[in-house]
Amino acid sequence: MTKYRQIALNHQVDSAITDICNEAIIIDDEREIVELDTEDIPFSVPVKEILAQEFKEVLNLLEFKIRAYEIFTRFYVDGRLYYHAMIDPKNPKVGIQEMRYLDPRKIRKIKEMSKSGSPQATNVQGGDSIQKLVNEYYIYNDKGLDNTSSSMPGVAGPVTGIKIAKDTVVHVTSGMIDAKQTLVIGWLHKAIRPTNLYATIENAMVIYRLARAPERRVFYVDIGNLPAVKAEQYVKNMMTQYKNKVVYDSDSGVVRDDRKFMTMLEDFWFPTRGERGTKIDTLPGSVNTGVLEEVEYFKRELYQALNVPFSRNNPDQMYTYGASAEISRDEVKFGMFIDRIRLRFNDLFLKTMERNLLLKGLVTPEEWDELVHHIKFKYARNTLLSELKESQLMTMRMQNLQLMMPFVGRYYSNEYIRRKVLFQTDDDMQAIDTQIYEESKNPQYAVPVEPGNES
Repeated sequence: MTKYRQIALNHQVDSAITDICNEAIIIDDEREIVELDTEDIPFSVPVKEILAQEFKEVLNLLEFKIRAYEIFTRFYVDGRLYYHAMIDPKNPKVGIQEMRYLDPRKIRKIKEMSKSGSPQATNVQGGDSIQKLVNEYYIYNDKGLDNTSSSMPGVAGPVTGIKIAKDTVVHVTSGMIDAKQTLVIGWLHKAIRPTNLYATIENAMVIYRLARAPERRVFYVDIGNLPAVKAEQYVKNMMTQYKNKVVYDSDSGVVRDDRKFMTMLEDFWFPTRGERGTKIDTLPGSVNTGVLEEVEYFKRELYQALNVPFSRNNPDQMYTYGASAEISRDEVKFGMFIDRIRLRFNDLFLKTMERNLLLKGLVTPEEWDELVHHIKFKYARNTLLSELKESQLMTMRMQNLQLMMPFVGRYYSNEYIRRKVLFQTDDDMQAIDTQIYEESKNPQYAVPVEPGNES
């Protein structure tokens, strides 16, 4: 996780993370960021209202209206979230009082297993025993966890910290596991190598330009008949007098004058004998310092590792709201990727609601297991894109309806048209029929009659 946070500081990675979080969390003054969808819940209206009220309480506990972007960014970068559900021990039926964020690097899940030969262990054929889970809890240490302190080399020592009950911790992960199936990884894991390669090639490009772009001098120093020791000292004195001291710092990107380091713009010094005086030539610089194909290649690789369309990195390209048929394949894949992240993020709401409903006694564990499969969440969408999509779909349906109307009653029924062409559900058809009947009694919606055709 520390490595994830380090590469997230890279300006290209940060730009990609911003695009992802902006697509996932849309803040609109007229709509909620996320809402509970109770349409498919097979329970009565009062139960749906209770669930909607509990979901609003969960959002308030998380301060989601204020910290939605921060929470989602933290979940995406770290690949996991930990919250401590604080309750009142004297009155737990009141529910969760506070949701306190815990740094994932400072908390660890501990499983105590029964030892071989203990009463909890189960004997199997052959004399071996199967260890059973005895206790399960979390350990939190604000100063960080260190399990390497032991008097024996190579043996991990005990993990020390505050003991937290398992049921009071809300734990949400990315759902991805490493190749060894032992460690949960985040979405930035596969971007570590492309980020390092991109940063390396970018620094190498700057160094190459500093080293090869300028013309450098070549000194041929005439040492005459001086002995080797004195000749070497003479050349060093000349170098000290005329040598460049420009240094490039790859960490800060600053070019400075520093006498403590060897510079990459060194002149070349060659002692010669038999020459008449010292001669100075120039070494021409490189002529291909404007080539950026390698940098662009690694930048594209980085964006592909982050599942972000590379076209979003082009500041000169205008963002157009075209027809849905004109949306690029990368944008469609990117939208599906955002939906998958949201699906994992929904566990934060579900697990918090579960804790709160069980504490208040509103549902039993068995009822929640049946209920959780029907709960859905609706996130706010881009208003302009949503309206454009709905308009295009409605236009296509009306065109199909116009083409099929002459065949209604002969090859197609009205119900078939409403279901297969207009995609109206049973509830939609019932509501629309009721509205049509009510509007038929209203003179405001009466069909206008042309003069002379009153009959």
